[in-house]
Amino acid sequence: MKAITNTALFQLVWLICVVGGSPVALIATLVYLSIHQHYLMNNKAEWRLIVLFGVLGCLIDGGLFKMGILLPDSGEPLDGIMPIWLLCLWFCVGTLFAHGLRFLQSRYFAAALAGFIGPAFSYFAGAKLTDINLAQPTFESLLLISIIWAILVPMGVWLSEKWQLYPSLPEQNEHEELT
Repeated sequence: MKAITNTALFQLVWLICVVGGSPVALIATLVYLSIHQHYLMNNKAEWRLIVLFGVLGCLIDGGLFKMGILLPDSGEPLDGIMPIWLLCLWFCVGTLFAHGLRFLQSRYFAAALAGFIGPAFSYFAGAKLTDINLAQPTFESLLLISIIWAILVPMGVWLSEKWQLYPSLPEQNEHEELT
């Protein structure tokens, strides 16, 4: 149930951040993270992953803006800070690994494939709904984004395992009781 709740809330916050802009995104993200901590978080160490993805967001999307892969409507590369709404999404993505993406545990190839496919659609949709554009040709921009996320998703899964963010499965507990 936590996985479904986490995924549904993330999708709602994604839409709010993309459509609502930075002030609304900041409030929605703070509410989301509060709900996540109170109702979904199994281990406080999950905050490390959430903060790490926020930092990675600054570095990666910040780099994509500097390289001109992500562009404001003006068409000029962004020299300053990336939009707050976009940074908020990175913090929220950090909440998915221990819950909504838990099915990828120890499935690194599947995680890479999910990372290659899913986030590219998110960037494409986000570019259509916001004042951010993908550099042309769009396919090449999305390919670069897909490659980046094909590395990030397995990394998030691996860190979730390393930091023991996955709760033990009920089947494992029953098995341990029998032995």
